[in-house]
Amino acid sequence: MIGAHNKLASMQNQFIRKQGIRDRIKKECLTISDTLAHTDAELHQYQSAQMIINTVAQQTQDELVYHISGLVSMAMESVWEINPYTLSIEFPIKRNRTECELEFVRNGHKIPPMEAVGGGARDVACFALRVGLWSLVRPKLRNLFVLDQPFSDMDLDIQYKAGQMMKEIAEKLGIQIIMVTHSPDLIKAADRVFRTKLVNDVTEVEVIEIN
Repeated sequence: MIGAHNKLASMQNQFIRKQGIRDRIKKECLTISDTLAHTDAELHQYQSAQMIINTVAQQTQDELVYHISGLVSMAMESVWEINPYTLSIEFPIKRNRTECELEFVRNGHKIPPMEAVGGGARDVACFALRVGLWSLVRPKLRNLFVLDQPFSDMDLDIQYKAGQMMKEIAEKLGIQIIMVTHSPDLIKAADRVFRTKLVNDVTEVEVIEIN
């Protein structure tokens, strides 16, 4: 009888111990379930936020393409009236990051800007890009551009068109351009002209009358 009693007591102890293990597992399961529910809720919030971010990013990219590409293409067309370059802007995702790719387009063919593109197309694009990016900055920066020998790679016979293009953009956007140049055609587009020369280590400035 004593042996049977001890065996019964042992079985009761094992039962109680396993009940405790069961209760602990049930509690852990409830905790895990609550964590999963909280995680699912956070995931849904993150997904919703990501959708909003993607939408805003796409809208921003579309606005950037419309604004920048349009301005650069307009500048190109004002210099090259026949068969001008246009600017293509794309935002591919590479290495899990959004990149910006700029390419010239002519006759349906895309041309990387750093490849052989004659006639100063890069000069015109760089100037128009600077103006376009400036126009997007908030709060607005000072409306002043300082250019050192702009359009130096451009064919001499069309430099006057670059000067007209700069003058038109400056008037439309209300910007001031201070330019250092030796090009007579670019000088003709200026409102005021100053000639500088070094005399005995002193820079002399002379105002030139514009006819």
